[in-house]
Amino acid sequence: MGIIQGGVEEVTNDFGVTEFKASEFFARNEFAKRVGEYEGWSDKRALKYLRALTDIIHGANVMPIGSGVEWSAFKALSIGERRFLTGGNVRVVDGSARWKGLTGAPTKPYFFLMLMMMKLSIGITLNDDALIHFTLDEQNEFDEHAERLYREIKATQLHPV
Repeated sequence: MGIIQGGVEEVTNDFGVTEFKASEFFARNEFAKRVGEYEGWSDKRALKYLRALTDIIHGANVMPIGSGVEWSAFKALSIGERRFLTGGNVRVVDGSARWKGLTGAPTKPYFFLMLMMMKLSIGITLNDDALIHFTLDEQNEFDEHAERLYREIKATQLHPV
């Protein structure tokens, strides 16, 4: 368990909640009162809870990284370039290139961003015993694929990028 996760669990247990839920924490009912697990909390207690959570983040060595890609620029690349940039593997056989294994996702710039974030993160932490948390978006459709790509990148990364 990482420093942040362990700290958050300790704070949520101390305050008697199961987890931090921003949608409930910041919500109010028609009487401007807190809702859900935070019902009945005073502003003082809520502020103390929020400070305890943010202190955990400040105490950890967190390095947030973000990225974006312009769709028109991505689409302007050749299909081969897009395949390669989204995780496709190429090998040369008898002097010509062939796609091997993963053929990339040439219509999904999401994978380009995901791969770049993974490579950058692995490069930064390669010689550390660091724990990396990736939060790409709220979808779960590509979790298995992302984990496989991460393992492949880490296995082949010889030094920081």
